[in-house]
Amino acid sequence: MPTYLLEGTNEVRLTVRPLNMTVRVEGGGVEAWLEVTQGGRSVPSVVRPPSMVILPRVEAATTVSVIPTGRDRFPSQTVVHFSVAVEDRESGDPQRAVLVPVDVSGLDRKDLVSVELVDGALSLRAAQNKEDSDLGALGNAARVAARELLGVQSFDDGAALTMNIAVDRSGSALHLARNGTFAGLVRVLTGVAQVITNGTDISAGIIGNSAERLPSQPLVALPQSVQDAQLSRIPSNGFRSASRLPWTQPDNSNSLTYLLTDSLPADVVELETAEQAAPGRRHIVAVTSPGVWRLLGGTTVHSTVVEPPAGDETLEARLLADPAELRGLVTSLLQSVFDRDTVFAERTGL
Repeated sequence: MPTYLLEGTNEVRLTVRPLNMTVRVEGGGVEAWLEVTQGGRSVPSVVRPPSMVILPRVEAATTVSVIPTGRDRFPSQTVVHFSVAVEDRESGDPQRAVLVPVDVSGLDRKDLVSVELVDGALSLRAAQNKEDSDLGALGNAARVAARELLGVQSFDDGAALTMNIAVDRSGSALHLARNGTFAGLVRVLTGVAQVITNGTDISAGIIGNSAERLPSQPLVALPQSVQDAQLSRIPSNGFRSASRLPWTQPDNSNSLTYLLTDSLPADVVELETAEQAAPGRRHIVAVTSPGVWRLLGGTTVHSTVVEPPAGDETLEARLLADPAELRGLVTSLLQSVFDRDTVFAERTGL
């Protein structure tokens, strides 16, 4: 009998018989448990012989999910492989469906497939798994860190945010373009974006005395695009952080703008006023020493302070060598996203 592949939105129909389901975990050094639910409640008729789960019958829309065993979340670089076959003792080769491998890194639970009875057959579909783009080592690591913190693969369309990145084009920040620091920060933000924006493109621009939007790019190409744009323009004598980006919607309450700069913006008072009046949120990412930031007085605007790279080191190499620093950076970047007293705010330490 044929083996079907479950991927995207395609449907696989199997004969109405008991279903034998197996899961295999690759990487991460953790085992997994298959949970079978109908209407959010566990199905009591599930049988669990060694190495598989048997669903005797499907009486209502059923979801099969995977959860880690013995720990809160799946560790980094964990992929699950799932397959389901109809129970057919008369055939040595029963109908079988195989789900494309699913990356569950950082998640506490992941829906795998849905099963329901349709027109006298069992209809199987893959859960809404969106394939991850390869964002480079740092972007991929930042994506895992965001998922570990939030416990979700990505926000659904109703909760997804719109992300903008505005990078300082002033002369004082030019060295951060030249040594790749701004590109490294953009790389981190692409990983965060694949979780909180539901994988949509980021709008990016370079900001001096005026704002210039950059052409749309795949997420993996965005850091290099930002760096090339900065190095090919004449530096400005200012960074107007409080200016509204002309390509954004002024009434979009789900808008989140990261302002990448080298210090406390000169127009920070104006920025604080704009932050209170505008429905969207802004977040300063300042590459400077924490001591200098404190001397400058800080700001009420959400802020992340990143220690500048020393000597010949790059920010990207430093973050990849120190997962704790990367996790701390991602945590800080996420703290402007959520209102206090929400589950996600608690997970980011607000």
